[in-house]
Amino acid sequence: MDNLEIINHNIEASNSLDNNNNNYNNSSDNNELLKNNKKGFLKFIGIIVIILIAVSNTTSAELSQYIIINDFDSSFMITWFNVTFSIFSILIEIILLKYELIKNNKQQQQQQQQIKISFFNYYKSKFINYKEKNNNSMKLKKLFLISIPMSFLFLFMNWIWLYALPLIDVSISTALYQSASIFCFIFSIIILREKIQFLKTISVIIFMAGVIGITLGTTLGNSDIIDDQNPLSNKVKGYLLMILSASLYGLYEVLVSKILGGDVNRTVVHTYLGFIGFIGFLIGIPVMVIFNYSNFELFKIPHPKSFGIIFSNTVIIFSINYLINWGLSITSSPLFVRAGELMAIPLTLVFDIIIKHMKLPLVAIPGYILIVIGFILSIYIECNHINKKSK
Repeated sequence: MDNLEIINHNIEASNSLDNNNNNYNNSSDNNELLKNNKKGFLKFIGIIVIILIAVSNTTSAELSQYIIINDFDSSFMITWFNVTFSIFSILIEIILLKYELIKNNKQQQQQQQQIKISFFNYYKSKFINYKEKNNNSMKLKKLFLISIPMSFLFLFMNWIWLYALPLIDVSISTALYQSASIFCFIFSIIILREKIQFLKTISVIIFMAGVIGITLGTTLGNSDIIDDQNPLSNKVKGYLLMILSASLYGLYEVLVSKILGGDVNRTVVHTYLGFIGFIGFLIGIPVMVIFNYSNFELFKIPHPKSFGIIFSNTVIIFSINYLINWGLSITSSPLFVRAGELMAIPLTLVFDIIIKHMKLPLVAIPGYILIVIGFILSIYIECNHINKKSK
């Protein structure tokens, strides 16, 4: 080999090495780009989810108050109907899986592959993928068994909230119910073993200061109004029931985050929601029979207009439950989802002022401002967590 050949050989080897380095660098850049895209997507989806939760909660609270006070006062029957509607989550999943399976079979036919997957095996594979991603066994039977106590909790916490709603003012009931944030914070430390972080603790304190400020401000602002139809004993009962419902709700959100938290899996979430609806349907039937024969809540069928309003509200509540469970499965902490729910307080205020022409007590304004500040701080905390997790 002469000198020219040696030089050419070295140049080719150098070029080959440079190409390999470039390929490696390009691969690293692509991986980094994918990470950044996923990080940005999670931020975007998380913020969209909590905004939708806030808007849906506001709409549902207003409709629920109208139904119970003016139209149809069977609170448990309405709750039972709302929970049962969650069965449609499984129907949604079956449609989506059928579409995916047909698409996969067509691709296999184009590639001249004869392997066909049955629907049931394809459905089971989603649970296997969930196990591989989360290092957590989640079989269909296990999910069903977990859903039984969760259905009891979900059904009765919603009934307690709806039962207490007409006993107190809507603005106060909304603020009291959002005290679930403090219970969510406590249960997250106990059940999820979350570390007590300074910023997260500050956000909870701000939220709670806002809730207390709204409650006190509204009470003081309306202290000159005499309400003969709603005596003090009913209001105290309403306060206690609303706080009880809030504590159960905080527990529920933390448990859902523990069960479904991790890498999001649509099939597992839909199946869980469907189980909640099916088991809630079975639980509610004997409860309504007992309530009817004990004269606690007589069974009655709503007239068409009332049913239309109830059905509309049920669709909204279904959307809320859907969004909450998805939010709990894709975010790092249930407190982030609580931020979206807390935003229902100022949104409800805007609705009451514009639609109901409610007079806003000036002493309650600082409470609403604190809620908004806490909401923004929660978004900042969650975005920082996503940044650290993706690195």
